[in-house]
Amino acid sequence: MRYPDTFPVLTTERLVLRETAAHDVQAVFDMERDPVAMRYWSKPPMQHVNEAQASVERAMRYFAERSGLRWSICRAADDQMLGHASLFGFHEQCARAEIGYGLDRRHWGQGIMHEALTAVVGYAFGPLGLLVTLAVVTGAGLRSSWGAPALSFAGLVAVTALGRDFGPRALHPIARAIVGVLLVVPVVVAGVHLGRGANEARPSRAHWPQAEMAARFRVLWREQTGRPLRYVAGHFWPAGLIALSGRDMPIVIVDGNISAAPGTTLS
Repeated sequence: MRYPDTFPVLTTERLVLRETAAHDVQAVFDMERDPVAMRYWSKPPMQHVNEAQASVERAMRYFAERSGLRWSICRAADDQMLGHASLFGFHEQCARAEIGYGLDRRHWGQGIMHEALTAVVGYAFGPLGLLVTLAVVTGAGLRSSWGAPALSFAGLVAVTALGRDFGPRALHPIARAIVGVLLVVPVVVAGVHLGRGANEARPSRAHWPQAEMAARFRVLWREQTGRPLRYVAGHFWPAGLIALSGRDMPIVIVDGNISAAPGTTLS
């Protein structure tokens, strides 16, 4: 996902997920001093309220620093903070982020975290449908649109959506859906590529002339030198493609820098 320009406030039937505020300090301390609630966290339970104060102050800087989104999970009725959820570790080029969450133990067993995470995951993956549509319509492909990394989290989306219903019975419709996707997607992709054809000015990935390029370079090299192609120097991508497709299995010298390949000699 992409980092938002304004902080997203999320609402559900019972909850409001808002940006962390200064008055959340006591609620954070109450939750994070509980050794049971903190059992699997990467830090020990809090001992003093000033630790919660420092934690809240850091969280309030996340959005402005573009380092993460930290929601306070609050009751819609009275704005009482019950826990928090975060998206962090943003990698905008790959449209990727990590998720974390915690809930005060007094509110466990009420479906609160499931309700909150459904909203967070829905927010994070909501643009995926539009991204996939644009990728197919424009012919850019998921890799060009950086949608492939998001698709790797499909399992997390399924578990979050199913919640407590996730189990052996839930696996059957999931399996049927996967089989359906595996049957439909190849047909759609084939149709798109056949419709575009192989004679466009810019070849698609399915029609990329990698083998032809490699063969042409081999022929030109033999015509000029009378020897097999043993080395390919240049940018790693085209040089690698030529070497990969070459029957002579030439060695790639990235950017022509022989010092970057100390085990290679030009003799």
